[in-house]
Amino acid sequence: MMEEQKYLKLIITIVERGKGKNIASMYRKAGVVYHFCALGKGTARSELLDYLGIGETEKEVLFSIAEPEALAPIWQKLNSDFHFDKPGHGIAFTIPIASIGGKLTLNYVLGLIGKEQKNEER
Repeated sequence: MMEEQKYLKLIITIVERGKGKNIASMYRKAGVVYHFCALGKGTARSELLDYLGIGETEKEVLFSIAEPEALAPIWQKLNSDFHFDKPGHGIAFTIPIASIGGKLTLNYVLGLIGKEQKNEER
């Protein structure tokens, strides 16, 4: 029987502008160390935004990388602390990452390498 491959997950989180910093802080406490935040502005029709529960158009989109084991506590915190289980508070979902550009990049993304080690390995 083949062993199931365990992929890292890209967590994409969309929240109202100004709330991304709090989400990133919670992710760091949960052991997720790599984040990229982009500002976004929705262009969807109001009805679609209302259906998705994201009525405001100015957003922050966080891209974070996590190990699968970290996800259950993160989902619980998003619901209990940030009310993602209610419309209008944000959306989060994951995409599996099947490949990443080399061991150094993987270790950096996972937070296993500090700045000193990264510079030594160049």
